[in-house]
Amino acid sequence: MEELTDRCAKLQLSAREDAEVEIHAPLTEDGPALIGKFCTKRRINLESVARVMKSVWRTEHDFEVSDLGENKAMFLFQTKEDLEKVLLLNPWSFDKYLLILHKLVHGEVVKEIKFNRSPFWVQIHGLPIMCQTKEVGMSIGATLGEVEKVDANGKGFCLGSFLRIRVLLDISLPLCRGRKVRLGEYGLKWVDFRYERLPIFCYLCGKVDHDEKDCLQGIRSKDALRLDENQFGPWLRASQDKNQKSQLVTAEKNGEARPVGGVRPNMEWGMAGQMVSTQARTGGSANNQDETKRTVINRADVEERTDTVSHVCIKNPDFLQVPNFEQQIRELDDAINGKVPGMEVATNQEVSLEREKTT
Repeated sequence: MEELTDRCAKLQLSAREDAEVEIHAPLTEDGPALIGKFCTKRRINLESVARVMKSVWRTEHDFEVSDLGENKAMFLFQTKEDLEKVLLLNPWSFDKYLLILHKLVHGEVVKEIKFNRSPFWVQIHGLPIMCQTKEVGMSIGATLGEVEKVDANGKGFCLGSFLRIRVLLDISLPLCRGRKVRLGEYGLKWVDFRYERLPIFCYLCGKVDHDEKDCLQGIRSKDALRLDENQFGPWLRASQDKNQKSQLVTAEKNGEARPVGGVRPNMEWGMAGQMVSTQARTGGSANNQDETKRTVINRADVEERTDTVSHVCIKNPDFLQVPNFEQQIRELDDAINGKVPGMEVATNQEVSLEREKTT
């Protein structure tokens, strides 16, 4: 409004221009639409965008893509569920460049939308394991941006090799490489940050809204730095094989390990959201011990998946009766080894009869 007032003050409006036009806003709810900006100087092909994003978003219904110019596009969804699913799994990238998404509300003008924030999962490495708590994650994350979530268990701990936080970052600022953390009597420590699903970013200035080719700092710099001299680099990316899957297992008194939540450790997700057993016997001899493959459901995966069911469906409840199942295994082993019930007595009788005949 202030900008409009300043413009009008400098212009001499005619009688026709000075007339006001009243527009009634629609009375419908906010439409399921997202405005996206592609952080690249390259020209975006709209058909490629629609094809690629349809395959990665996996929406239940079709959506429309409209070109808004300046590498911006509007994604119009049929349902709010599809829209919320896309936002939940942010950040997204197209051709390895960041795609910033903004939920459109009534009254917004595209030119006035600031595409300067995007959520990222940030890994914090170097903390003492007992300091990997929700409270610590909130404290460190607050220095990065708005904290949306801390990957911790019900007791507020993240007992893994690092602490994960989801933060809404200001991409107009360079990526933070770490923080100095004072741990009371343990003194000052440096913790490293690693960013999951980090797209192409500038190794010169550390911003994710462009690469080195479009970096003003690199253009203005007389002597370009070598790759090993850059203050930023690919080491800021979290390796896919190092992405921690948060899990917690409780050891019961009988020696069985069970994850928190009551799900059996020898059960894993199967088709159609059902639980299937991964228990298998590896030896046929009576002296061999049963080796059981135990798979624990990852809490982070279950929370982020939107296609999982709200409850666990099991086809055969009797299968979970451990004593019965172990008895069946023993009977199968006996059958494989020729120890069929009743056969031992019969064999002894046959041997005694043969001896009587010979005598």
